[in-house]
Amino acid sequence: AEAYADMTVAQRLTVKNRTTFVAAVKSYKKLDDEVKAAEKAIAAIGNVAYSEASLKAINAAKEACKDLTDDQKAAMKSALDNLAKAEKAYETAKAEYLANEENKKKDEAAVKNVTDKIKAIGAVKYDTASKAKIDEARKAYDALTPAQKAQIPADVLKVLTSAEATYKTAEAEATKVE
Repeated sequence: AEAYADMTVAQRLTVKNRTTFVAAVKSYKKLDDEVKAAEKAIAAIGNVAYSEASLKAINAAKEACKDLTDDQKAAMKSALDNLAKAEKAYETAKAEYLANEENKKKDEAAVKNVTDKIKAIGAVKYDTASKAKIDEARKAYDALTPAQKAQIPADVLKVLTSAEATYKTAEAEATKVE
């Protein structure tokens, strides 16, 4: 094709099967343009995240590649490998996001459970009911992860520690020997 392009018009007219050759050159250029467009679409994916933008870029690249011939795909193997990596990275990011959302829900439920147990302590008396509520709240709080504990509001945690101190004082008073 380059040699043909370098020819003069007179030289081009002497080429046998000129029409076939010109058609072949146009066909090759079209195929080459399709590969370049697909490679450009793949390169446009950029850094992959679990986002609408990443999904759109990956789908656009897949669409640009869908009608390529096996020869075209072979010519752009590296770019197709990058597309496969991008698809895998998207799925990984999606799984991590969903797992994180699930973990957030679990954390929220655990924090709410402990908060409710602490708030249920109520007025502290030196009796088995108060002791049971305080112990249940403490056990639930201690079972939290550090990240979950950090989500317990300070004023709620103070209710627990104050209840424990109040109960301990009441216990000391009740068991004091005179």
